[in-house]
Amino acid sequence: MLRWFVLFSLLQVPLLAQTIIPHNTDVSGVWSLSNSPYVLQGRATVPEDSSLSIEPGVEIRLAAIPFQGQLYSYYYGNGLGILEVIGSLNAVGNENDSILFTREGNSGSWGAVILLGKSPAHSVLKYCVFRYGNGLRNVQIARNKDLSGALSFYEKTGIAEHNSFYDCTYDGICAMNTDYLRIQDNHILNFNQSGINIIDSEVQIRQSEIAYSTAPSGSRVNAGVRMYSSDVLIVNSIIHHLNSNGLYAWAYRSQNQLRSYNNTFVQNKVGMRLLYPGNSTFINCIFAYNDLNFDPRAINVSFENCLTNSIEFDSRISLVANNIKFSNPNFIDTAQSNYRLFGNSPAVNAGKANASNLGLDPNDFHNQPRIVGAKVDIGAVEHQPYFDLNESALVKQGQVYPNPLKNELYLKLDVEKVQYLDWAIINASGQTIWEGRLLVMPQQASRLSLSTLSVGNYWLEVRDSSDAKQLFQIQVR
Repeated sequence: MLRWFVLFSLLQVPLLAQTIIPHNTDVSGVWSLSNSPYVLQGRATVPEDSSLSIEPGVEIRLAAIPFQGQLYSYYYGNGLGILEVIGSLNAVGNENDSILFTREGNSGSWGAVILLGKSPAHSVLKYCVFRYGNGLRNVQIARNKDLSGALSFYEKTGIAEHNSFYDCTYDGICAMNTDYLRIQDNHILNFNQSGINIIDSEVQIRQSEIAYSTAPSGSRVNAGVRMYSSDVLIVNSIIHHLNSNGLYAWAYRSQNQLRSYNNTFVQNKVGMRLLYPGNSTFINCIFAYNDLNFDPRAINVSFENCLTNSIEFDSRISLVANNIKFSNPNFIDTAQSNYRLFGNSPAVNAGKANASNLGLDPNDFHNQPRIVGAKVDIGAVEHQPYFDLNESALVKQGQVYPNPLKNELYLKLDVEKVQYLDWAIINASGQTIWEGRLLVMPQQASRLSLSTLSVGNYWLEVRDSSDAKQLFQIQVR
């Protein structure tokens, strides 16, 4: 009867331009842009042997409740939006039209999108945006386990690529008892607990950014990537500006493995904290400007071709070869979270000579070629000559805000006179996608309207008539 009600709504009231999904509804088929937004008033379930496909541009609004100081109960019932996938979910947007999972209304947070069960069908989520998810406790079909991510996997394999997570009450992504999960090019920002929480699972994390947690300062167990008794590979990723740990690992099995290749851990409370009897291998990684770079309370922790600004590496780390200590990685602009490398960085061409067995992607964090020059660089970002600032930089100081932005951006430059400057928006592939001219004045901010930019990461380049330039990394929500 519930399925009939949803179909009746679609046929009889198309002018409302929304589809209501009542509590305890089975859903499958296709959620189309023409019937968007879809409003989940409670728990909606994709049954076993069924599939749900969501078209690009669709908005899913899930019923939200005020924060209760803990994970929301799976048994809450009507009034808490949950999408439960026992079959398969194919939510694939694109660069121009993402799929949005957000709350219904202007306050509170919704439950979670949970993918679970041993159905052989894989779920795929690409170019999705998750906002205001909470996570769930006592999930019945998951043996009453807690699934703390806005997007959670339990005994379910899948692919999560090109997704963004904002303002999650607990974790962005949670994986529990999952044999293989691939997380690539995800951006997880402004969360309260951990960016990615991995429990008894096998997970690959590639080309992802995890940043700006609001976890309590000095939290010992929360992290950008938090793993428990799992096998995890992290490649070409940046973890920064966390009030807790960049990486936290704990295990009770000595056969577990943590592999961290070409990652950048920067400006966190703690770079990495390990309570881990398994093998932990760090190759071509940067640990810099964390309050404490290392806390390896574990055995079998090895570093090779890694760089730190610390005077010494921690004595509990086995230093294999070619590690660089007490060195400034020479990021282009640390204050602006621009972790690209200047050409004279000690990390350039200083990675492991034979990187073919590391499973690196052909491109770096910014989707630029991974190897430029004789050897791979240390860190998540390969030095690209195009992004070098010349010696005659445009200004000594510059500021862009708000960042991340929605529709407009303000640019304040330390200029000495009124002048016109050329500006360009450059995407992650180095392509100029928008350009124009801007009037700037001393001590004043100039406004740029960027309302047509899609969600993602970009560069704002500003040049004067002498070709002096300045680059700012910006993010569009």
